[in-house]
Amino acid sequence: MLSHRRTSSATSLKQSQALLKQLRLCAKRLIIRLPLIALLATPLTLQASDSTVSTQDPQDKTDHTLDYTLDYTLEHFSYAGPMAVMQLANDWNGKLKSGKDAISFIQSEISARYKNLTLGYLVRKSHQFKIGNDLARGFYYYNNDITLAEQMQINAKMQSKVYAGKGLRLAHTLHLPYLDTHHKTDTRLHGQPPYNYVDTHLNNYVDTHLKITPGIVVLRLDEIIWGGFDGSLFYSSPDEDDWGGTIDLDYGYTKDFIARRPLEGEHLGWLYGLDLDVEWSSPWLEARYSGINVFSRIYWKGMPRTTAKISTESAFYLIGPEYFDDAVLNAPALHYLEASTPLTFADSALKVFLVPDLYAISQNIHLFSSAQITPIRSFYYHGFQYRTKPGAWGSESPIKLGLQHDFSTRTTKLSMQHEYVSMEFASQTMDVSKSQQVVLKLGLHVSF
Repeated sequence: MLSHRRTSSATSLKQSQALLKQLRLCAKRLIIRLPLIALLATPLTLQASDSTVSTQDPQDKTDHTLDYTLDYTLEHFSYAGPMAVMQLANDWNGKLKSGKDAISFIQSEISARYKNLTLGYLVRKSHQFKIGNDLARGFYYYNNDITLAEQMQINAKMQSKVYAGKGLRLAHTLHLPYLDTHHKTDTRLHGQPPYNYVDTHLNNYVDTHLKITPGIVVLRLDEIIWGGFDGSLFYSSPDEDDWGGTIDLDYGYTKDFIARRPLEGEHLGWLYGLDLDVEWSSPWLEARYSGINVFSRIYWKGMPRTTAKISTESAFYLIGPEYFDDAVLNAPALHYLEASTPLTFADSALKVFLVPDLYAISQNIHLFSSAQITPIRSFYYHGFQYRTKPGAWGSESPIKLGLQHDFSTRTTKLSMQHEYVSMEFASQTMDVSKSQQVVLKLGLHVSF
């Protein structure tokens, strides 16, 4: 029995020594392979981190755009009913049309944005004229030395709202929270979520975002013509005795283009206005509104004003006083809207009627409409917008290429929105000098 115990002890000792030897060998292998294991473990950690970001709650999304942005924008919008814009500006030298009224708005701005706060320096010129076609025809005949076989009677009525100045704009952008439209699992459908068009075509959830940017504008005005005249005129030729009439004047000005009686002194006014930008973004609809002078006041202390009467049929050609007036005026408001929606709502029809290549292109096309609303006239454009994939032409966001047409004025508009450059151009003809409507917008954007 004693020999049996000795034999068991010897066997246990040999097994322990063998196990210890194996543990030492495993430790050596582990030490040798430890750097390799650490190297292989690093990508796995990164992948896990990426997965965590992509699956986070949409409520926790943050804006990763760069904090500082410099922008330069130029906006030019003009329309003239009686004649092409550039021809009317060139002393009515062109072809007369049957329309009425005219408007022109030009604004350039250089601005700096830090996060949600924007400060800009802008220069603005706004011209608005309500003029009938009869009076425009009389101006056209007179400026082009046209002689008529019979005397023409003219209902002479015109209203003007013209101002120009320079100043500052301070704006703040408000980002409303994302609206998450997750859908919970419906057990009645064997663990599948209920059918929803948006989810089926645009991932399992969508995010709708609203951004509102009010801006305070303060301009120092150095030019104004505000008011008009009313009366009756006659015209048969540009000779002094073959045109004339009687009109009542009632307008304020910095330069009098009718009575030509300048008042001495320097006259400056102030404009205080509210501009507003609103953007709505979702996978099924993108909309944007931009308003200039949504609410505004012009304060002009000591504005030159006349309430005179001009008559070529009396001994006194000009009757009435000119004086200085403290004026409070409302600047005309301009509104711009645009909206786009993808063509994916017609997926089934496009697959049936279009060849595969055209169907693939159609997935990047949006219906695209916009409107320019002014006190003189409103313009409505309809067409399509093509969007590239992110990364094209150095832009991280999709590039938007638009083609639209205003059927009422037969004006075509082209647009392009890039991450760093945006452009817009509209004209009735390829020759801009013959177009009654001209739109030119340019934007340059640099972030750092």
